[in-house]
Amino acid sequence: MFKDAIDIEFGGISFSLLANKCLWQVQAKHLFIADCHFGKINHFRKHGIAVPRAAALSDLERLRGILVQYQPDTVFFLGDLFHSHHNAEWTALNDMISQFTCQFILVKGNHDIMELPAYNSMQVCNSYPYNQINLCHEPQSTSDLHICGHLHPGTRVSIGLKTMQTFPCFYMHKNQLVLPAFGGFTGSVPLKKSPGTRTWALLNNKIFES
Repeated sequence: MFKDAIDIEFGGISFSLLANKCLWQVQAKHLFIADCHFGKINHFRKHGIAVPRAAALSDLERLRGILVQYQPDTVFFLGDLFHSHHNAEWTALNDMISQFTCQFILVKGNHDIMELPAYNSMQVCNSYPYNQINLCHEPQSTSDLHICGHLHPGTRVSIGLKTMQTFPCFYMHKNQLVLPAFGGFTGSVPLKKSPGTRTWALLNNKIFES
């Protein structure tokens, strides 16, 4: 069944998987977002790859709309907030962030390579303890519970008698919950499923277990 959100429990905490590629903890009003990759489009354009500038503004406007709708107290960016070195998209992002009073926390990813002073609008860390859960960018090899991004998870879904298609998804297996990439210019990588794996596919602003 296609929904706007699906409620799950992870690490003893109730979360909502949102069809807009975010994770929401309603009691604390905490929002979790991974792999925005802002700046990627301008980075590609700078290197001669023809990508419409409007695509960059689309992701920023999506984020603005989510912040207006949910009014979070804290936003956790789970890495790869920005794709590369400073460009005009970083200024636009910070201008938008400054319009909100919530706290922004960046758990740094491998693409967050700017010097620390650039991130003066948010708290920056390499990981963040969230009750019994570790917030991080990349999946961990330990048995500790963690929520992460990095993988840009996708799941293969049958859309016809002989047709399979990959959709972005939330991916949960044992001790890890992997968030879909928020950025619209990021792509998705199908992840293997094994016993106990659960995936929730995202299609046309709806979510369904796949």
